[in-house]
Amino acid sequence: MKTNSRILAKQLLELKKMERIIRIQEMSLLLGIDRTTLYRRVKRNTFIQPIKSQNRTIGWPESSYANWIETQKQ
Repeated sequence: MKTNSRILAKQLLELKKMERIIRIQEMSLLLGIDRTTLYRRVKRNTFIQPIKSQNRTIGWPESSYANWIETQKQ
């Protein structure tokens, strides 16, 4: 069972690596807010948490942003 879990975890990790990451500048433009406001919303948990990549940059997986947009429509 542990082996299957490890394989699944590796597959999910690979999928995340392939997904496009929206960087802060682009996210600010998409939302129509400045960086400070974006960081404030993240801190207050009114916007999705960014992820850190291996080269120490932050961004949001495109699918997370798409899911967030869908929840805002409801």
